[in-house]
Amino acid sequence: MSKIDIPDDFDFHRINKFALDDEWELQPKLYRHYAEQVADAERDHRLTETALELVEAEVELAIRKDTVSAGLEKGTEGEIKKAVIVSEKVRQAKRVEINARHKVDVLKAAVRTLEHRKAALEETCRLFLAEYFSRPRAGDVGREMEQRKIDQAFKPRRRANG
Repeated sequence: MSKIDIPDDFDFHRINKFALDDEWELQPKLYRHYAEQVADAERDHRLTETALELVEAEVELAIRKDTVSAGLEKGTEGEIKKAVIVSEKVRQAKRVEINARHKVDVLKAAVRTLEHRKAALEETCRLFLAEYFSRPRAGDVGREMEQRKIDQAFKPRRRANG
């Protein structure tokens, strides 16, 4: 797994238009980091789903084995199914599975954000190359006027008592 240091206050939405080379260098590292985290989280989620199924099966078998101590009157399929759902072991396993699914969703959102960040970087580079962020330049007339002002400011002055 790739290891990169991401500051806690890192903002995916900010792009430093004056350091586009650094931003582009960071982008694939960020994407890989989060894509690998998604893969790991999806694996963990599949494991929690399997664990949940196992807990449900174990609880169902225990209930079927002794419907009386499970508090069931007739032991019908509907009663057994409901007893499995309300079992504390099943509810705990379901909470773990839901949290694992949430982690996957959050990490997938981060990856989607990085895809949008890439598009924003591309557009920022286009704007930079079109000199969108450059300073305004004076035309020929403006440059002449500016040069006259500079010349006037540095023109040697005559002394009054000569």
